[in-house]
Amino acid sequence: MDLEALFKISHGVYLTGTRDEHHRLIGSCIDSVMVVEADPAQVIISLNKGSYTCQNVLKNKHLTLSVLPEDTEDSLIKRFGTQTSKDVDKWLDGSYELISDLPALKDSVVIMELQ
Repeated sequence: MDLEALFKISHGVYLTGTRDEHHRLIGSCIDSVMVVEADPAQVIISLNKGSYTCQNVLKNKHLTLSVLPEDTEDSLIKRFGTQTSKDVDKWLDGSYELISDLPALKDSVVIMELQ
C-alpha cells in the first residue's frame, strides 16, 4: 500500500465497493474512516451492520475505499447513501474502475483496497 494514501484521509465522505454472492457490484457511502497504524498500514471503517454492503464485506473480507473530493455532487452521495445495493445498481453510470475486480470511483482523491 502507498503510505501517502493514508495522509489523504481526513473527515470526509467515502464510498465502499465490493461484490455480493451474485457477483454484482455493490457499495455504500460512509463518513467514518480512521487511520490507526502506518506500519503496517491499518484503517478502521464503520458500516451500518444491518446494511447489505456490510453483510457482503463481512463475507468477502475485501473492499475498496474511494476518498471523495470536496466537490462531489450530492446526487452521488444520495445514490450511495440512501438506497440499498440489494435493489439498486449504484454503479450503473460507469464512473468506476475495477481494482482487483471490485468497484472504485474513478474521480476519487485516492482509492484503497482493504482486506
